[in-house]
Amino acid sequence: MIVITRDPSSPPPEPPRAADDQPFRYELTYDGDYRRAYAATLTELCGALIEGYDPAEIGQRLQAEGVPAEQLEDLVTGELDELRIVQAVAVQVRLQADLNARAPLDDFTQDQLAVLRGDRVTQPAIDSWDAPVPLVLSTHDYQPQGDLPKPDGNIIWLDPRDEATFIESLDASGVVRLAEHVGPEPGEGLAPIA
Repeated sequence: MIVITRDPSSPPPEPPRAADDQPFRYELTYDGDYRRAYAATLTELCGALIEGYDPAEIGQRLQAEGVPAEQLEDLVTGELDELRIVQAVAVQVRLQADLNARAPLDDFTQDQLAVLRGDRVTQPAIDSWDAPVPLVLSTHDYQPQGDLPKPDGNIIWLDPRDEATFIESLDASGVVRLAEHVGPEPGEGLAPIA
């Protein structure tokens, strides 16, 4: 994986190439277009976004702690799942604050304002959302993954269930931009994920 930091007002850089001189499979633009990560796997992209998201490092740490080999894979997977959930909630809070800051407060009921301004230690339990600003929620606490009934309406969903759904939901929310190399020949361009 390669991460490039750049001024977003300058032209995009020429995409780097992997060690085998082939294009990287993924390009992820994030941090307000200041960073671009080029990677072969979604795991590497998650590692660019989430500190400590490295299955090999987690596995080595757990082995050093004496975790039995038959438990290792499940524990590594559990830690990666938890890191995605924590990151999804962090993104949820920042994105909701950004959306709230751009919305006129007099357009909301007191109940809507309470939900918009509430902490996200626990996701809000609502039936639907029809306020003029989207509500940002993380799927981990809602059915079928969690216990809360899943509301409908004007909602931006972040989905930390697995690496693919996590990255795709960040892309759909506008927090990141994901492109995937689609050309069969080296040197063909990147295309947004559909």
